[in-house]
Amino acid sequence: MRVRLRLGRMMAVVVVAAVDLVVARAFVDPHKVGKIDVVAMLEVVPFVLVLHAALIRSGIVKGRDRLFWIGFLVAGVVSVGFVLAANEDPPRETRIITSTGITISNYPGDVAARVVWGYHGMTGELLEKLRYPYIEFTSGLGGLATWVIICIVPQCLIAWAGGIAAVLGYTRFQKT
Repeated sequence: MRVRLRLGRMMAVVVVAAVDLVVARAFVDPHKVGKIDVVAMLEVVPFVLVLHAALIRSGIVKGRDRLFWIGFLVAGVVSVGFVLAANEDPPRETRIITSTGITISNYPGDVAARVVWGYHGMTGELLEKLRYPYIEFTSGLGGLATWVIICIVPQCLIAWAGGIAAVLGYTRFQKT
């Protein structure tokens, strides 16, 4: 099967990607005009592009396949919201200087932040044990690609599980 790339379709993909980047920039850090939180954008934007593809796919297919893609979209939007919520209230350390010395207070963040940051810590430790060379962003393109993959895999799995659950729930509901 030969895939034909048409100029109009490629332009549509570029427009959708540009709109995603603009929206992500507005949502990620609306208070710092001109400054972009690149880490948060790398956590969200690639998966939002996957959600756009799922939206297009849900309009093309019919029957149980459409139900899968709708479940994929719903669970995917929930997972993106979860990641954005984790970025809103991250874990942080505060240092208070008093007359008796320095007091260090650790704030663990909200539940979403604990889950997401715990996952990132776990994958970072695993990659260090495997002596993977591209753990940091400063590693160049390899580090950025690694970060995107680390962030997109759980979101894709959650969305996939949502699609499977939608299909299984519908078939179970039909039998009763």
